[in-house]
Amino acid sequence: MNKIYLIVLAVWLGLVGVPAASAHEFSGYVSGEMQLFPENPNHAGQRDQSASLAFQAEYYHEFKNGSSFTFVPFYRLDSADAKRTHFDIRELTYLCCMRISNCGSGCARSSGR
Repeated sequence: MNKIYLIVLAVWLGLVGVPAASAHEFSGYVSGEMQLFPENPNHAGQRDQSASLAFQAEYYHEFKNGSSFTFVPFYRLDSADAKRTHFDIRELTYLCCMRISNCGSGCARSSGR
């Protein structure tokens, strides 16, 4: 888990060093979820309540030449389920625009419909 934080920090520090050439865009959301069960749990380890918080941020930067960079981290904290508490990178892409053609590199989460 510490490696993930170091990668995120390195990416962020790299972005801070980018000169203010064109557009910097920040967006995101925070959401909460709570579950309450009126009856007592039937099995050991079950809880009668749980809560979770989710945080997602998005950073988008467009360079003067039309190239762009997008970074979307996500973090969920769950009070009842340790497997549900996690950090991941939903999108990390770089699109390079050149006179002749465009090329891109990165990873993104797809809904796969």
